[in-house]
Amino acid sequence: MSGRLRAGTPYLVRRIREGFRYKLQDKPEGNCFQGSGRRMDTPGRTDGLIMRRERYKRLIMFLASLLVIGLQTANFAWIWYKYYNVRGVMRFFYWRRGNWALIALYFLTVILVSKLFGALKVGYMRVLDVIIAQIFSVLLTNVLAYLQLALIGRWRFLSHTGPMVKLTFVNLLVVILWVVFMRWIYNTIYPPKSVILVYDVHNPEKLLKNIASRRDKYVIAEAVMIDKGLDFIKERIPQYETCILGDIPSHERNVLVKYCFERNIRCYCSPKISDIMLMSAEKIHMFDTPLLLMRNRGLTVEEAFVKRVLDIAVSILLTIVLSPVLLLIAVLVKCYDGGPVFYRQNRLTKDGKVFQIIKFRSMSVDSEKNGARLAAKGDRRVTPVGRVIRKIHFDELPQLFNIIKGDMSIVGPRPERPEIAAQYEKEIPEFSYRLKMKAGLTGYAQVYGKYNTKPYDKLKLDLTYIENYSLWLDFQLVAATVKVIFQKENTEGVDQSQRTALSDQDGQSRRQLEMEVQHTVDELKWQQEIDQMRQGDLGESWETAAALPKGVRAVDVMAGHEPGLLVSVIIPCYNAADTLPSAIDSALMQDLHFESSQQIGRGSLQRLEVLVLDDGSTDDIKCVQERYKKDARVHFYRNEKRLGVAKTRNRGALLARGQYIAYLDADDIWARDKLKKQFARIYQTGCVLCCTGRELMTPDGSLTGHVIGVKELLTEKDLLRQNPINCSSVVALTSVVRQFPMICEGAHEDYITWMSIIRRYKTVCGVSEPLLYYRISENGKSGRKLKSARMTWRSYRCMGMSIPKSCLCFISYAVHGAMKYRTFYSERSKHAEISDNRTKTDRDTGKE
Repeated sequence: MSGRLRAGTPYLVRRIREGFRYKLQDKPEGNCFQGSGRRMDTPGRTDGLIMRRERYKRLIMFLASLLVIGLQTANFAWIWYKYYNVRGVMRFFYWRRGNWALIALYFLTVILVSKLFGALKVGYMRVLDVIIAQIFSVLLTNVLAYLQLALIGRWRFLSHTGPMVKLTFVNLLVVILWVVFMRWIYNTIYPPKSVILVYDVHNPEKLLKNIASRRDKYVIAEAVMIDKGLDFIKERIPQYETCILGDIPSHERNVLVKYCFERNIRCYCSPKISDIMLMSAEKIHMFDTPLLLMRNRGLTVEEAFVKRVLDIAVSILLTIVLSPVLLLIAVLVKCYDGGPVFYRQNRLTKDGKVFQIIKFRSMSVDSEKNGARLAAKGDRRVTPVGRVIRKIHFDELPQLFNIIKGDMSIVGPRPERPEIAAQYEKEIPEFSYRLKMKAGLTGYAQVYGKYNTKPYDKLKLDLTYIENYSLWLDFQLVAATVKVIFQKENTEGVDQSQRTALSDQDGQSRRQLEMEVQHTVDELKWQQEIDQMRQGDLGESWETAAALPKGVRAVDVMAGHEPGLLVSVIIPCYNAADTLPSAIDSALMQDLHFESSQQIGRGSLQRLEVLVLDDGSTDDIKCVQERYKKDARVHFYRNEKRLGVAKTRNRGALLARGQYIAYLDADDIWARDKLKKQFARIYQTGCVLCCTGRELMTPDGSLTGHVIGVKELLTEKDLLRQNPINCSSVVALTSVVRQFPMICEGAHEDYITWMSIIRRYKTVCGVSEPLLYYRISENGKSGRKLKSARMTWRSYRCMGMSIPKSCLCFISYAVHGAMKYRTFYSERSKHAEISDNRTKTDRDTGKE
C-alpha cells in the first residue's frame, strides 16, 4: 500500500486539497518545507502571490458570511409565511412590502448581532469559540425577532413560541455545520503560516505558547534573539511567511518593520505604550504636513452622561433579575464556615480614588494574615464554595452595588489594590495611566487577558480600551464577557512563589534565556507534529523525522567516540529528599568496566554523570546537595518554577553531555550491574534504546518478590497491548531522546516517547532480568489506578489514534494491568499478614 494511502486523510480528500491550493498558488520557484504535508512558501514566492491569496481570502469569507446569513434569513422567511403571517395570529395580514421589510429587518439583525459576538470570524477565532459565538448570536437574534413579532401581533406572554423554537434549532444546526465546513475549506486553502519570532530580554515563553495554541494558523519555525544582529535577522525573515516582533528596542523594530513592508512579508508587532496612545489620534493636515492630534481629554460630557445612565439602568436590572442567585450564594458562603458573606477591600478607581469594593468572600477569613498577595494556582486559602463561584466569576456580582453607588462602571479598567498597584508602578511608571477612567466590572483586560496576565500587558489592554472608547465597544465587551465566564483559563492564578503578577524571569542572563526559548521552540515543534499526525497530514512523519540515518546502528555511533563513553543519568526530583540519596548511590555504584569481549566500540564504558533536576521542591533537598558536593560526577539543577516531570526530563536531556542518557526516578533504585548488562545488550542488537525488567518495592523500601519482565525485542504491537517499558529502566541515545522529547503532561509522557521511537526504529531491546527496583507510591501513578487509566487514554488520543483503536488498546491495557497488579497486591497482603503474625509471636514470647 502506498505511503499516501497510509496517511490519516483519505487519498481523494488530499487530492481535492491540493487542487484548491493549486488554484490560488503559483508554481513555487524556491524550496518548500516538506514532511508535514502542508506547503509553505519560501524565499521563491512572489509578492503577487501573497496579494492574490489575501484578495481571494477576503472574497471567500465575504461570500461565506453572506451564505450563512442568507440561510438563516430564508429559514425565518419560511417560518413567517408558514406560521405567523396568517389570520388569527397577526392582527393585520402583511402583503408584499410589509413582508420584505420584516425579512430585511431580520437580515440586518443577524448581521448586527453576529458582529457583536464576532460570530463570522471563522478564519480568525478557534472553531469552538466561533460555534459558541454563533449559538449566542442565533439565540439573541431570535429573541429579538420574537419580541418584535409579539409587539406587532400584541400577543400574550410566551404565546406562539413553537415556530420560533423550531427556527432556533434549525438555525443552530445550520450555523454549526457552516462553521465546521468553512473551517475545513479555510484550512485547506490557507494552511498555517510559518512564523519566526524576534525577541529581546523579556522572556517570550508565554507568547510562544499562545502562538502554539493556534496551530491551525501558525507554525513556530524559529525564535531569534535581537542580539544576533539585524543583518542576521534580515537573512532569516524571508525564509518564513510571517514575522512576529516581540518587545524589542524601537530602533531595531522600525528597521525590521520597514524591511517587512518592502518585501510584503506579513509582520505582527507587540505595541509599546506610545503606539497604543496614537491609535485614537485624530488625523489632520496642517499646511502640507500630515499630523496626528492627541487630545488626551478622556470622555466627553455626552459620553460620560450616557455611560452613567446605562450603568445605573443595567445594574438595577441585573440586581433584580439575579437576586435569587445572589441570595443562594450568600447562604452557601455563610453556611460553609459561618464567616462574613461579603468581602470588602480597598481598590483604585478614576484619578486614584480609593473605594471599598464588595465581593462574595471566596477565601478563608484569615486569608491575608501574612499580607496582600494574588491568588495562586491551587491556593489553599480558597474555600470549596469560593472555588466554584470564582470559576464562573459570580463572586464579583456584588460589585453591582459599587456601580449603582458610582465608584465603578459596567465596563472599564480592572480595579487594582493600592499596595499591589504601587509595586507595579515601581517597575512600570505608566501603570497609573489606567486611572483615567472608572474601574469596571468587566473590560478589555478582563475579557482578553487573564487573572495572571503580566501587569505590563494588562496596562496595554486597558489603554487600548481607554484610547478607543465607544458605546459599541462597550456592547462588544459585555457580549464577549458572557463567553469568557465559562473559560477556565481566565481564572488561572499566579505561581505559588509569586505575590503579584510580576515575573522574575526577565532578570535571567541572556544566554540562559536563549537556551530556554530554544528549548520551548523545540518542544512546541514536536507538539505541532503530533497534532498534524492526529489530523492525518503526516503520512510518513515517523520515518522522515529520523535522528539516525536508516541502516546505521547505535553501536556504530558508539564506536565513533573516544574511549571512555559518557553516560548522563537524569533524575527528576520533587519533594523526594528521603529517597533521593538511595537513587543517586545506586547510579554512582554502577559497574562500568566491561570484559574485553564486551567492550563497546574502541573503548570500555567508564564515565558517568548524574544530573539531579529539582522541580521546585519544598523539602530539605539542600542536605542531599551538601552530601554530594565533593563528588564531581553529581550536578544539581533547580527549575525557576515548577515545570512538571516531562519538561524537567527534557531540560535534563538538553543539559546532558553524554552520548547516552539513562533515566532514573528519585524514589527508584538500580541493581549494581544494570548499565553493564544493558550496554552489552545494545552492542549485541544495535538498538537505540534498551529497557529492563523490574521488581516491585513497597513504599518503605521492602522488596515484594513480584517481578515484571520485558521481552528481549519489543515492537509497536507489544507497546499497544501494554506498556512494559518503565522510564527508570531506559537507556537511549542522546540524539534520539532529543529528537523525541516528552510531551502531553496530562498523559503518560514517557509512553508517547517510547512509541515514537519504536515507530521510527521498528524495535527496541530489553533485558528480562529485574535490574530496577520500582517503588509503588500510593499517591503516584502506580497507586492511583483510575488516574493512570485516564492518562493512558489521553496517551492514545495524543498519538493520533482513532477512537475505535484507542478503545481496543485501552481494553488490552486494562486486562494486562489487572492481571499484573492482582498478583502483586495478593502477595503484598500475604506478606503483611505474615509480618503481623511474626510481630504478634514476638510480643507473646516477650511476655512469657
